[in-house]
Amino acid sequence: MNFLRLSLLFLVTSVANSMQADAQKTNLHVEFAGAQTKKVPLVVVGVGQQTDELLSVCITVAKDLGFTDQFEVSTEYVLDLKSKAQMHSWYKDKKALAVCIQDNPDKGFECRVYKTEKASMVKGLRVPKQGVVPRGWAHAIADAILPVLTGNAGYFSGKLVYVNETKKALCIADYDGSHEQVLVPIQTSMLAPRWNRDAENPMVMVSEYTANNIRLVACDMHGRKYRASNFDGLNMQPSFSSNGKELVLCLSHEGSSQLYHYGYSKKDKQDMYTRLTFNDGNNIAPILLDNGDVIFCSDYQDGRPAIYYMHRKKETIERLTQASGCTSPSYCPATHQIAYIKMHEGVAQVMVFDLATRKEKQVTFDKAHKQECSWSACGNYIVFAVHDGPSKRIAMHNLLTNKLTYITPSNVVCSYPHWSLAYNEFPVVI
Repeated sequence: MNFLRLSLLFLVTSVANSMQADAQKTNLHVEFAGAQTKKVPLVVVGVGQQTDELLSVCITVAKDLGFTDQFEVSTEYVLDLKSKAQMHSWYKDKKALAVCIQDNPDKGFECRVYKTEKASMVKGLRVPKQGVVPRGWAHAIADAILPVLTGNAGYFSGKLVYVNETKKALCIADYDGSHEQVLVPIQTSMLAPRWNRDAENPMVMVSEYTANNIRLVACDMHGRKYRASNFDGLNMQPSFSSNGKELVLCLSHEGSSQLYHYGYSKKDKQDMYTRLTFNDGNNIAPILLDNGDVIFCSDYQDGRPAIYYMHRKKETIERLTQASGCTSPSYCPATHQIAYIKMHEGVAQVMVFDLATRKEKQVTFDKAHKQECSWSACGNYIVFAVHDGPSKRIAMHNLLTNKLTYITPSNVVCSYPHWSLAYNEFPVVI
């Protein structure tokens, strides 16, 4: 049985230098030594009366910025910022930067970033309160501030979805694995969840075992399930267009797993499925790009899985990875790169392929097998499952610092992580 079929069986049975340049654009001094970061001391300051909401927001913003491993973060609270003497006191206390947050009930949060040495404001911005979750407001503030500090896009407002095999539930959590919530309980088995790309109506689509097939169901933030695709065989791994109206998915009702494009025909007032692949192999893990092209995994050429690029207008298919044993592709629009799992010296490792340079880079090097990788919205982090003996956990790799962080506990078995886009209104299970 070849590697892709083993992967399918598993599915159905179970850049420091660029950061330095960006930091210079904002005139903020961040030093790097290889993969090691010299953390910049920063204070998050709550301005005004210390309400529970302001305290909660400042603590979460500090946690978010500290999670990047670029800042040494502390928090303080002041009634106002009338004097430069306060800035100078922070500078004397070796706080190079101050992020000041003031709650304006009518306008949201007024946020200002200062360099304390000269008490000079780098940038001021306003972040509205969208939704009713205070930590969601805080994540939005951190997302707005991070580009000012580093030149990198924020990712804190994204959500993770994964299968929690210990709880027998499909769960969602914040970017760092905190605030886990059960989206839906698992009654049989679920696999390969995928977020849609609708910023206003977040939803997860996941494959679910039935007595007759593996169907695709949609789960909303109220914990309700809806049948999405119920053909014979496999119905799985949907990938959405940016407007959410089209998708590509895997179906096997005509034999081996093939890729199909779905769209709704207004003229005929019906769902339209168009077959995209016509080979004898297994075609899985499609990614629908904004230009309509598709990245996917297949073993149709030599019986071993590789990553392919389908140029739909040209009606051609290009093989991207020449070595075999590559599965689980995930595409990052922010960096135009693909992350995937590759068998290397007997271990399933995370690799990154740059579509611009056509070069491959190995990301992980330890002896534990990796499965199902997914990008953050900013393109600086990759999450994946780490399978090390009886342990199966979700881990996050920071591409800027090369730091690996486990975000689920060692005594909880988790698999199939998928990262959403960054939301304006932070989604939670209601």
